[in-house]
Amino acid sequence: MAMAGDLGPLAPLTNRLVTYVWVKRILDLPLLRDVVSPLIGLILFRPRIDWHKLKSMVRGRVAVVFGAGPSLASGLARLKGILAKYRGALLLACADGAVKALLEQGVTPDIVVSDLDGDPTALSRAYREGSVFVILCHGDNVGRQLLMRRYVRRVFMTSQVYLLPPLIWCTGGFTDGDRAVHMLARLGCRRLVLVGMDFGQRIGRYSIGARKDLARKRVKLRVGRLLLEAAVRGFGLKVLRVGGDSLDGGGQHRGVAR
Repeated sequence: MAMAGDLGPLAPLTNRLVTYVWVKRILDLPLLRDVVSPLIGLILFRPRIDWHKLKSMVRGRVAVVFGAGPSLASGLARLKGILAKYRGALLLACADGAVKALLEQGVTPDIVVSDLDGDPTALSRAYREGSVFVILCHGDNVGRQLLMRRYVRRVFMTSQVYLLPPLIWCTGGFTDGDRAVHMLARLGCRRLVLVGMDFGQRIGRYSIGARKDLARKRVKLRVGRLLLEAAVRGFGLKVLRVGGDSLDGGGQHRGVAR
């Protein structure tokens, strides 16, 4: 898991590989396909966004990370005025399941962190409106890569297993939400607002990928929560949670009730 000092895209991969081995054992991930999938993604997407571009987007801004948990809608409602008033000072990053909810409120995220299992219509609209996509290419989404390549070209590509700079990066984390936090921490963010990042047993209505296998989804949420807490602790993040349960990460964090 991420530890203090393990910063930047070229930092040693040891902790991220340990995380992958741990998650692979829990969820029986397909290692060979996880290795090959990012190479297929290179052919399909021809990535155009590099690490320095992402750092320039993040610099000097407070990051707001949106997950697709059950508190997403109420959290968005609470923050709508703030998002409108301080939009230029905020970096909005969201898991792909949360994209539809943001667009429904007239909000376009700056960054979409995705393994492409979100609503295709919402994802393609966000791309057209200027969102940068951070795509995780893994062993189970090659088919979705083939589908989305018609709509999405401006991408930053990531792998769970290795990095191949400047084209493929390994940012840490596992689920879209906790992966966004790990990535932002490596980009230099230390102050984050988390919205809809519940990681509990209830599945949010925007988390459409969860409908296929609820038991497996709940295991992934438990994994994601542990990795989120590891990021808060390891990077010393200051976190404000809007809705959701409190974290046990050892960093500075406080919550705003739903």
